[in-house]
Amino acid sequence: MLLLIGAPGLLWALVILAIREPARRAAEEPTASAPIVQGTGWSRVIPIYIVVGIASLVDNAVGAWAPTLLTREFHMDRAKVGMELGIMLTAAFGGGVLVGGWLADRAGMRGAGRESCWSASSPAR
Repeated sequence: MLLLIGAPGLLWALVILAIREPARRAAEEPTASAPIVQGTGWSRVIPIYIVVGIASLVDNAVGAWAPTLLTREFHMDRAKVGMELGIMLTAAFGGGVLVGGWLADRAGMRGAGRESCWSASSPAR
């Protein structure tokens, strides 16, 4: 069954390989107002991996233990738990992605005129 479901993905991969990459444009020189990122490589990526790993642990814990908790401690019907928890988690995760993106856009617009903590004039870390 897994191979049957995954086969169309392989076809799409072949289609994507046939797409030609557009010619690259010349890189623009950074202006004085453009932020310069301090620190590169693993020092900037490791915190992201840690946060994603912790979020994954929380997601898996909710998915594994919430139905059991609701049926054992609150004596809810399993079918009702599945439906309500599924709707609630779908709305929360989907809504969280949309609201998080909207908040990030607003924060970026609000801080656009101010100097970033990553700009050239801030002290090196």
